[in-house]
Amino acid sequence: CSALYLPDIDTWDRWDTPLGEALRGVDVAFLDGTFFDAGELPGRAPAEVPHPPIRDTLRRLASLPAAERAKVRFLHLNHTNPALDPGSDAARLVREAGCAIAREGETVEL
Repeated sequence: CSALYLPDIDTWDRWDTPLGEALRGVDVAFLDGTFFDAGELPGRAPAEVPHPPIRDTLRRLASLPAAERAKVRFLHLNHTNPALDPGSDAARLVREAGCAIAREGETVEL
């Protein structure tokens, strides 16, 4: 088993490896889920706190096969991220996209 661990990345646009390509080489991917979307910090420009919003990452993953999307677990969620609440619309959108929010204590055997 192999894992991709990216808990803190500024943007997918400056990353050398396309996300889909990175997923093909792993069994599970823990990705930066700091914010669900860019509007979570009123009064602050997204560039001041650079993290790819989950909504953007889901859009980038949408064309990938379901098996690739199922590898994704979002972690490092900020306290403002509505996806922290499993009953929220944000968490539902993550699940509907075929991805998941990492659970505290979740283990992956490598």
